[in-house]
Amino acid sequence: DKIFVETLDLKQKLEEKNFSNIEILYNFKHIEKYDINKIRESNSFCVFSRIIKEKGIGDAIYAINKLNEEGISSKLYIYGPVGKEYEEEFNGLIFSNQNVQYCGNVKPEESGQYISKYWMLLFPTRFIKEGLPGTLIDSYNASTPVIASKWLSADEFVPDNVGYKYKFCDKDSLYNVMKYCINNY
Repeated sequence: DKIFVETLDLKQKLEEKNFSNIEILYNFKHIEKYDINKIRESNSFCVFSRIIKEKGIGDAIYAINKLNEEGISSKLYIYGPVGKEYEEEFNGLIFSNQNVQYCGNVKPEESGQYISKYWMLLFPTRFIKEGLPGTLIDSYNASTPVIASKWLSADEFVPDNVGYKYKFCDKDSLYNVMKYCINNY
């Protein structure tokens, strides 16, 4: 009876192919509210994701290291399961890196309470066709701003009043947005 899609872009593309029974059904979660008045650690960034190359983990580590090289004290906390095919590279990126801490896995229903501790959430995806990621739902519920790569549906899910976007797959652009946020907020 219906075709359910997660993004406006996909709905429009199907309508162009003369489908008329399309409804948007966004990703959703049943989550508790978090204390949004917590004091957050300045210049602390987090990533909640599968730990694979395509999620842009290396880009986030590059940007945090570059900030620290310039004397801008910043930390990156990474949560999520590490993909087998990325494990060796990831371990090399974080080994002896005092700017980055891998924090392991968190139950999905608890992620918002962890995200609420940090200054900003990074979503450096390299997947151009992401839908509505659950980590953004958690971040918004925790009143934690987002810095996200400009994937195909980024404007739909990261409006300018709740986050920042940077050029897709451009780690220097991510660094520049992080630096801008640190210097202006």
